[in-house]
Order: sequence, then C-alpha cells, then structure tokens
Amino acid sequence: MFLNHGIAYSAKYQRRGPSFVDRYVFPDGELVPINTTLHAAEDAGFEVRDVESLREHYALTLHQWGQRLEANAEQARRIADVTTYRIWRLYMASSAHAFRSGRLNLYQSLLTTYRVTFAPRSSTAPVQNRPAQDQKTPSGGAVTRTDGARPTEQVSKKERAAGVARKAADEAKAAAKKAKQGNRHTPAPKNQDQGESNNRDESNNRED
Repeated sequence: MFLNHGIAYSAKYQRRGPSFVDRYVFPDGELVPINTTLHAAEDAGFEVRDVESLREHYALTLHQWGQRLEANAEQARRIADVTTYRIWRLYMASSAHAFRSGRLNLYQSLLTTYRVTFAPRSSTAPVQNRPAQDQKTPSGGAVTRTDGARPTEQVSKKERAAGVARKAADEAKAAAKKAKQGNRHTPAPKNQDQGESNNRDESNNRED
C-alpha cells in the first residue's frame, strides 16, 4: 500500500509564467493536476484504490498558520529578517485564498500493486485448460490469476452465500427427483375392505 499526499493545481487553471511562490518560496517546486499524478501512478504499475480531497481543510490550516505567524511577528523577524517574514506572510495568505477558490487542491491518493483480473461474465469462450495459479510480484504479492478467475480470498461473503443457496436448492431438487422415481416402482397397497370382502365370498362358497 502507498499513500501519496500532495498539492495539485486545478486542471482548469492556466499558468502565465513563474508565480510569486515559484520565485521566492519554492523555486524548484512543480505542481501538476491530480489526473497527471494518477496517470503516472498507473503507468508505474499501481492501482488507484481511493482519492480524497482535503482542499477546504488545508485552507483553514494555512489561515491558522498565518495568524500564528502574525502573533509571533517580533520573534520571527528577529530569527530571520523582515523580508523573509513578509514573504511567508504573503505566501500563507495567498495560498489560503488559492485553496478556498479551488485553484489549488490537496489530495490523498491510496495506491496498491495488488491487482485482480476479473473474467467477463458475458463471455462464453472456454477458459484455457491450465492449473489455476496466482502470479507473484517481486515483492511476493499476487498480481493476477493465470486462469482468468478471481483468487479465493477475493470472493465476497454475498457470493459465497449465494453459492451455498444454489447448492442447497440443487440438492433439494435431486432428492425430490429420486423420491419421485422410487414411488413409480413401489406397488400400490391393496384395499383392505376389498380384501375382507373377497375372504367372506370364499367362505360362503365353501359352506354351499
């Protein structure tokens, strides 16, 4: 598992050249849209499992940082200098505005190298007759199934319950069919009243 935490530009924002931050705060920094980051992650073999935006939270964080810097202005100017203090004070305020307006964003992307290949449900093509085996990554994690099926641990509880229900229904049908076939070969019992009537007729004939 890999959690990538980083700031990104909005894909709609068009830069016109180096900004104040590029020149005075992060001269070697480079921000890209989130889709560029995710595309690079997938090209590197990662699977994107979850993406969360923390834009509004980071705007509040920058606002708090700016207030604390201003509250400790004398100490900050003494430790650094007036110019550095003013640069970072302006950076905090402008960045907070950029996050509130949506020009900047903060994303947490959850990535993993574990992938599962799902066999298409609508496909009627036969699966190649070879042993079911999980291929392994260099780190030891399973990547995909060589037979096109999902590993056992990936089958959900709902699917297992459905399989148990289908098996029980099939067993019930088989038992009912077997019982029906058995009834066909069992002779019907004689009518008890008819048997007693026949015995009385035979006794009367003997007396005559």
